[in-house]
Amino acid sequence: MSGALAHDARPGTTRRAGTGTGTGTGTTAAPEPGSARNPVPVDYAVLGAGCAGLATAIALAERRSAGSVVLLDARTAYTDDHTWSFWHVEPTPFDDCITARWSSWAVCAGGRTVTTTAAATPYVSIRASDYYREALHRLAGLADVRLRLGTAVTGVDAGPDGNTVRTPSGDVPARRVVDARGPVDTRPEDGGGAFAQRFLGVRVRAHRPVFDPGVVTLMDFDVDQSRGIHFVYVLPTSTTEALVEDTYLTEAAVPRAVLEAGITTYLRERHGLGPDELDRMGGEHGVIPMRLAGRDVPPDIVGVRGGAVRPSTGYAFLRIQRAAAGLAAGHRTPPRGPMRTWVLDAVFLRFLQDRPDAVPGVFLRMFDRVPGDALVRFLTERSTVRDDLRMVLALPTVPFLLAAVRVVVRALLPTARDRRAGRLADRSAPG
Repeated sequence: MSGALAHDARPGTTRRAGTGTGTGTGTTAAPEPGSARNPVPVDYAVLGAGCAGLATAIALAERRSAGSVVLLDARTAYTDDHTWSFWHVEPTPFDDCITARWSSWAVCAGGRTVTTTAAATPYVSIRASDYYREALHRLAGLADVRLRLGTAVTGVDAGPDGNTVRTPSGDVPARRVVDARGPVDTRPEDGGGAFAQRFLGVRVRAHRPVFDPGVVTLMDFDVDQSRGIHFVYVLPTSTTEALVEDTYLTEAAVPRAVLEAGITTYLRERHGLGPDELDRMGGEHGVIPMRLAGRDVPPDIVGVRGGAVRPSTGYAFLRIQRAAAGLAAGHRTPPRGPMRTWVLDAVFLRFLQDRPDAVPGVFLRMFDRVPGDALVRFLTERSTVRDDLRMVLALPTVPFLLAAVRVVVRALLPTARDRRAGRLADRSAPG
């Protein structure tokens, strides 16, 4: 589905959230909290109405004590622009939006394929169109929520009596502000610089059966590796339909034409499909930052800016839903996993950047040697110490020890610099 979900919202207009198809219900008759015409502050202003912002607003509003909520977003319509996939290890508020499930997944490298199965925790997918439609439908039934599309946020001023959110159509006073706008530097057309997943996904319908709908190809590394870590991700929904994504893990920009060519080549070489043997039905193009967030995230920040993307995997959906629920329950910062998980992520991220040539073999080895249930627990931050030990033992010792040393050295260097700076300041102080 490539068309926009219709949601009539002129810039700056306050509207109730839409229903089913996302159609707005019209302007309200009188100024409301959170509108440019009413100085009465809302209880919560949520900046950004994407995956994280919508989840947060719903979680807040469904707790009757939360008060009034206004969502502000520069977009003027919702499109089918994402697919969120994750292992279903816990219920989420959007389980009804799940459209595909797989109990097996594969990793390919060096001509080998390792397939892992964990029937109790299937891999699932939610399309953005279904997520947005469900979120708008639920918001429509919440009297204290207002969604303002076409409203860009230009700044936030914090004062002793609350906050003022600046927009081109007027100021929005708010007692609390939740920032869910996502990163500022991940547009697909931007240049390189930051280590990230850079991908293009295309939904295809083949004219003959070629896909195995029972197995997800998480990473097929048997593709050209000359530009950095490169794999293809395949989510088959039938024998003829699949989402095929060409993905790079790199600091360098990857032109869209390169990603397009990668998909074309993969479909031809793996499935014997020429351009005239399939139909394209939309897709997605983006960048997912692969950076290690600090352990102490500033309060009232959710989504990617709040460290929702796990740096070693790129997965974010479960973290987003957990953070939204936590904020609604009164926790102003996202839930933190164990320190050992943060350390393992730091080491693994360092390894990805230091040894891109070894990455395909390491992923194959990890999926081959770690039992499926333990692997899923690790990937979804529910692992035990025993699970983490299994992961460590499955990895090549020397490269990961070197990565660990680099992580420790980088962590200690700022402390050493600060001490030196302090000594210099003491020497130069008038005495």
